[in-house]
Amino acid sequence: MRLFSGMLLLLLLGLPLSVQAEGEAVYKVVFTGIAEEGPLQRLLQQVSDTVARQDQPPPSPFLLAQRARKDLLPLEEAMRSRGYFDAQVALLPIAEAAPPYGVRFKVSPGPLYQLGVLKIMAEPATPDFIPPSLEKLGLSPGAAALSRTILDAEAALLEQTREQGYPFARALSREAWVQPQSHSLDVTFQIETGPLVTLGSPQREGGETVDAAFLQRRVPWPSGTRYHPQRIAELRQAFVSTGLFRQVRITLPREANPQGLWSPLITLGEKAHRTVRAGGGWHSDRGPQLHAEWEHRNYFGAGEGLNLSTKLSSDQQLLKAELSKPDFGERRRTMRLASSLERAQEEAYDRLGVNLEGHLLWPWRQPYDLSFGADLGMASLKDLSSNKKESYATLSLPVGISADATDDPLDAVRGYRTTLELTPVIKLYGFTSNYLKFTGNASGYWQLQEQPRLVLASRLQLGMAMGAPYEDIPVDKRFYAGGGGTIRGYGHQLAGPLDSKLLPIGGRSMLVLNSEVRYRMMDKLGLVGFVDAGRAYASAVPDGSADPLVGVGLGLRYASPMGPFRFDLGLPTKQRQGVDDPFQIYLSIGQAF
Repeated sequence: MRLFSGMLLLLLLGLPLSVQAEGEAVYKVVFTGIAEEGPLQRLLQQVSDTVARQDQPPPSPFLLAQRARKDLLPLEEAMRSRGYFDAQVALLPIAEAAPPYGVRFKVSPGPLYQLGVLKIMAEPATPDFIPPSLEKLGLSPGAAALSRTILDAEAALLEQTREQGYPFARALSREAWVQPQSHSLDVTFQIETGPLVTLGSPQREGGETVDAAFLQRRVPWPSGTRYHPQRIAELRQAFVSTGLFRQVRITLPREANPQGLWSPLITLGEKAHRTVRAGGGWHSDRGPQLHAEWEHRNYFGAGEGLNLSTKLSSDQQLLKAELSKPDFGERRRTMRLASSLERAQEEAYDRLGVNLEGHLLWPWRQPYDLSFGADLGMASLKDLSSNKKESYATLSLPVGISADATDDPLDAVRGYRTTLELTPVIKLYGFTSNYLKFTGNASGYWQLQEQPRLVLASRLQLGMAMGAPYEDIPVDKRFYAGGGGTIRGYGHQLAGPLDSKLLPIGGRSMLVLNSEVRYRMMDKLGLVGFVDAGRAYASAVPDGSADPLVGVGLGLRYASPMGPFRFDLGLPTKQRQGVDDPFQIYLSIGQAF
């Protein structure tokens, strides 16, 4: 008797006594009573655990049926979430004697219920609170009674209540009544608004080394302003944008102060105000390049930035100092002063020059900024083409607009950047003339695929100098193309007008188009294919008088903590005798653009 009982138990559990016991209870799942390709079919397929575990068949039909029965309640709940409140799901007996078995669910969805009477009840009742319309909540009587629609409406109700000045609004209950006779669902939303909040001047914890008046100017509202979530977000962004804090946390007290105002508490965690950076690169047409900088972001205590930097290479030695002053004259206006001393030994000229600059920057419409400036430039030049030595001084008055709407300033995946600048150049002394200079730079980034990441990046560079003869524009102020910043594959400054000795002499205009496809093969490693095309022109506008020069190539990117490490190999598609090398190599930190 014990032996018989043991064998019966083994058979019921599907242990290895038959074909099924070898893990071969393969099955397929069928939902009947609904369309084979409709939304309900897709919903039930997603919800069913029996469908999800088809690659893990149980040892026997008995255990398979047990698995399928556990799906019945979740399937009916899923149908109700889509408005089928009378839905029933039944499991039909498994008819097959051998695998593959058929698991059949008989679905009776019943009628699709619609939204009926919809009400909003607020406590305490106050004339200051105006319930939002059903349309603003995404509700419409007669629409399908979907659970997601109702939940989203409740979230929207709370959000719009807070936008009316009630930050402590909360849901009390959500009551829904099914009406079988009319096949409708009546819903009542009950919320507690809490007090109507009027904002006062914020209080602060932390940030002691930063001037209190400077921080107070960050507050984007006058005392007595009605609460709105956007005002709190603007307050946080105003503090974050100073670059002085690693943490900005804003909390609203539950009670008003004696004046009936709510004063937010801003908790600040300061960053280290000083930063030292260093980097380098190597280009086959220019050799090694090194740069270093020291920055203080709170030099006088009110967010002033002082930056000292240097660049060293075989053809350039530069020292530069820059001071930025936020809230210059008025909030959100920044003044930048800079001075630089540079010695350059380029393919076209030798230069020793000094520049003094002053610029004012205003935020305009997000993400655009406006800039106005005055630059005093003095230089001593040797034109290597004519072998002449000359000096000049000019006053430039640039007016510009710029925007950065990318998701990452170092390695953009989506968004755009643009800079446009128009600069009248006024002769002070020397051989130059007055002229007008325009420069434009626009780049865009499109993510074509998320995993593995595939990005298309393009950039357009345009420059024009108008109003002066070619000879009156200093050789160091002309436009040059060729090299890692413009057309890879061609030597530095060599993609443009050349003299009889094949030395670059620059142009009065330039047009360059760059395109890259960036493919992230691994977590840290990426492959890039690029095409660069364009050149500098002797004419004041790019007139197509000479064919564009095209460089193509491949590159590698390694995502380092400092930014993408870049290796590019560029090839000229048109190798000019005595001018172009067979290839160029570029090593640096950061994307090409």
